[in-house]
Parts: sequence; structure tokens; C-alpha cells
Amino acid sequence: MIKKPAFTLIELVIYTTLASLLALMIAGSFQSIYQVIKQSKRKSMLMVHQALALDRICNEVMSASMDGGRWDVEGFIFTHQSLTKTHKPVTVQIGWEVIKGRLKRSEGTYDFSARHWVKRAMSTVAAGFTGVAVKLKRSNNPQRVIGATVVYQLADSTSVVQETVMLRNRVLA
Repeated sequence: MIKKPAFTLIELVIYTTLASLLALMIAGSFQSIYQVIKQSKRKSMLMVHQALALDRICNEVMSASMDGGRWDVEGFIFTHQSLTKTHKPVTVQIGWEVIKGRLKRSEGTYDFSARHWVKRAMSTVAAGFTGVAVKLKRSNNPQRVIGATVVYQLADSTSVVQETVMLRNRVLA
């Protein structure tokens, strides 16, 4: 009988074990790469939502009332004026605030003298904020608002960002 070269059972088990360990190491590195990609995508989407929310705030402030009595600066609440498709004026109060890191938008009826909402609907617009506020720029007439500076801070940043907006709603002023 001629002996042919072959693997023993122990050699086969060792080779199989080494191949399995190598496959696990490769799969682990792919898993960590996948997690980094997933986290980057999530952060990118958060930044897009934050930018869209800030753009919405600035657009709404541009259409705000120029009457200083229709603003509650401490509560970041203002009267928003617009026109319907049939060119009828629509007036609604809008408020912005941050609650537990989420930027919230309120819309409804606000009593400026009593400083409370009579009726409102609140919705979450974006996450990742630590604060939002407004500073008004007034004309020579102290009751006339001509612009506003929107001040906000994002949760992943220590800097405070300011965007200045000039009111442009002249049709309804």
C-alpha cells in the first residue's frame, strides 16, 4: 500500500479555525466601517434639517409685522403676515423655542398684553439646538421694527451664531 500525502484531522481543524478567525476579523472591520458611514450620514441629515429650520425661521421673520407691539422678544413670538392665493391678508402668531434640544414651532393666537397663548399648535422642526432667540432692530420710531437678528446655538457647537434679517413685508405693514 502506497501512502498518499493528506491532511490529518487535527490539521484540518486548525486550518478551519484560522480561516474562521480571519473571516471574523474581516467582517468586524467592515462592520466598523459601516457604523462610521451610518453615523456620518445621520450627522449630515441632522445638519441639513438644522439649516432648513433656520432658513424657515428667517423667511418667517422677514414676513413679520413691523409693529413692535406685535412682538414678544423674550418668547420669540411675532405676528406673521401673508397673503392667500386670492390675495386676502392672513395674520397668525408664530413662536420659536427650544425644548429638550428640539426646535419647536408654535402657531396660533397669542395675547401680547397677557403674554400667553390663547390657542396654538406646536410641532417639532429639528433637533440638535441648545437655544434660539431674536433681537429687534428698530427705526427712529421705537414702535417700528425694520429688522431682526436671529440668534441660535447648536448642540454640537460652543459658538453662538447670529443671522440678521430685514423685514420685507411692506404690502401688509
